[in-house]
Amino acid sequence: MPELIQKVRMTIERYEMLRGGEKVIIGVSGGADSVCLLHVLLELQAEYNLELVIAHLNHGLRREESLRDEAFIKNVSREVNLPCMVTRLERGEYQKIRGTSLQEKARQLRYAFFNEVLEKQCGDKIALGHNADDQAETLLLWLIRGAGTRGLSGIPAVREGVFIRPLIEVERAEIERFLKRRGVAFVQDSSNYETKYLRNRVRCDLIPYLKSRYNPQLVSTLTQTSNILRAEEEYLEGLSEGYTDECLISKERAAIVLNINKLQSFPLAIQLRMLRNGILYIKGNLRQIMYKHLISIIQILNKTGSSKQLPLPGGINVEKEYDRLIIRKGKKDRISFSYAFFSIPQCVRIDSIKKELTFSQLKKRRKLPFGADRKIAYLDCKKVCFPIIIRQYTKGDWFYPRGMKGRKKVKDLFVDKKIPISERVRVPVLLFGNRIAWVGGFRVDREMAATAKTANILKVKLI
Repeated sequence: MPELIQKVRMTIERYEMLRGGEKVIIGVSGGADSVCLLHVLLELQAEYNLELVIAHLNHGLRREESLRDEAFIKNVSREVNLPCMVTRLERGEYQKIRGTSLQEKARQLRYAFFNEVLEKQCGDKIALGHNADDQAETLLLWLIRGAGTRGLSGIPAVREGVFIRPLIEVERAEIERFLKRRGVAFVQDSSNYETKYLRNRVRCDLIPYLKSRYNPQLVSTLTQTSNILRAEEEYLEGLSEGYTDECLISKERAAIVLNINKLQSFPLAIQLRMLRNGILYIKGNLRQIMYKHLISIIQILNKTGSSKQLPLPGGINVEKEYDRLIIRKGKKDRISFSYAFFSIPQCVRIDSIKKELTFSQLKKRRKLPFGADRKIAYLDCKKVCFPIIIRQYTKGDWFYPRGMKGRKKVKDLFVDKKIPISERVRVPVLLFGNRIAWVGGFRVDREMAATAKTANILKVKLI
């Protein structure tokens, strides 16, 4: 068995890319890497009992060259007697994807194509031709741009259990020697040498310079570094996921809320990962999110004051409210509710805050647990004045809290209880006429409250 085939076989086994009997979609562009991948998998087909399908996406960006590549792939598929799935992209397809470079748009469309072929063909794996040189280029690119261990760990050998890269430990020079010895033809992509792209400058200028002047084994050294960093990344990521559960107050599609005190109890490296993963969950990606943004969040956590806000790229907003950190997409929904009744209702459902108030009248026949449950208010039926109003807190609200002297602003009550601003508008306030009877879940007004001598009691429960 040729040395390259043995090397690929070891990579497949090390990363458990194939177990045997899979249907594998091979992404073949026509270049040396993908053509080599095709021939390697053909050689290993019997050993792993594979069903192979060629997939080729004509990006339509290089006109005659793109058509040449497509024709080449179709001819290769006939020669090796494999089915071939080909799709051509129109210019309009790129325009549907906003806010990214042409290269990133092409990448997104390429992966969407592979997933579509996988589904149509009922495939198990998608094999791609990334090699060790691609890995080295990626590490240097992220190093130049600035990245943590996630970026520097490079291209994963296996992603999502579906995308596999059998050539990831094979250098480009080995691939070209393999094809030359076997007399296997491939096509050249002229855009790979256009120096307007940073990756091409790294490939054509930087890596050859570093190899000639500093380290002839640069590619294998950087590949090894990527492997080490990926192992450390996976370990730390596993730790941060477990710790995040300890910090999590709530997690919805629109917002994540974390306990700041818990968050700050962990090392900075773990804090940064938690924040990055929170943004990833809400935003769907980490494009334009940089280290400086994560550090800015850490800084607002350390600032005094009950409320701080920080806008991030992609419409992400981070808010500090007392001991809570909120990461949300866009601005928070405006909550508004107000109900008026001219008779005592039985149940009022407040959809905007997903809460209910239930009303029932009691005759005092036993000792009632006044104040034992903040979600229940016992009020004097004689003090009921219509209309009964249920609304949210508004600026200037005040009442006479039971158990306290004098009157108090509702805002001051919230401040004392450290209720975040975003939660204050979700608190139902019950009024009899124009007088506050109960700040739902907190305090009743002492002049409206039932006492041990009250004969007819109105019980109001917040659910």
